[in-house]
Amino acid sequence: MDKAQRSARQFADRTTAYLGNIEKAANNINKAAKWDFRFDNIDRVKSAAKKFIKLAESHTELSNKLKLVSKNELQHAQAMSDVYSISMKTAQSTQAVSSVY
Repeated sequence: MDKAQRSARQFADRTTAYLGNIEKAANNINKAAKWDFRFDNIDRVKSAAKKFIKLAESHTELSNKLKLVSKNELQHAQAMSDVYSISMKTAQSTQAVSSVY
């Protein structure tokens, strides 16, 4: 009976150790995944910021082009509205529409 108890105890100890190792590995994977998720979020924010800057520059460029050919602010606002409206209706970029407008 002693031998059976010792064998059962050794099995239980080994199993507990193996499960502890598995738990440590799972915790390490979770920590790595958290950092990966954070780095992905930083990349997403950078990408969104770059897109926003590009859109802002595009809008400013369009506005400056139209200011050159507009006589007053009312005409400028109407031209901006027309360019955006035509762009949306024709699925063309505002740059392409403004060059024709």
